[in-house]
Amino acid sequence: MEICFFRNLDHRMLVISGKHPRTPLYQIFVRMAKWIWVLHGIATSIDPQAKVFAVSRGSEFSEVYMESVEENTEVNCKVEFMVMPGFRIGDNLVKSRVYLSKRR
Repeated sequence: MEICFFRNLDHRMLVISGKHPRTPLYQIFVRMAKWIWVLHGIATSIDPQAKVFAVSRGSEFSEVYMESVEENTEVNCKVEFMVMPGFRIGDNLVKSRVYLSKRR
């Protein structure tokens, strides 16, 4: 992701050396990854059969399985970026959080 956004690998070298960048993008990414790991651990401790599901870019938005990060969601939308995967724990469903764009 870093090279796509910034066109260099300075952050990679910093992490390899045991340090961590203080940029907002890196901090948000690390926090998100940590919470997904924690949620997956909690889910499997509640139900060993718990499943994690991801939503691919271009998928049709479904209010059953997904929740938009933005408040105003239109009817004809597709997924642009998944922020958090979804979880199925027994009969309960934790929706995946996604950014959406209008369908063309």
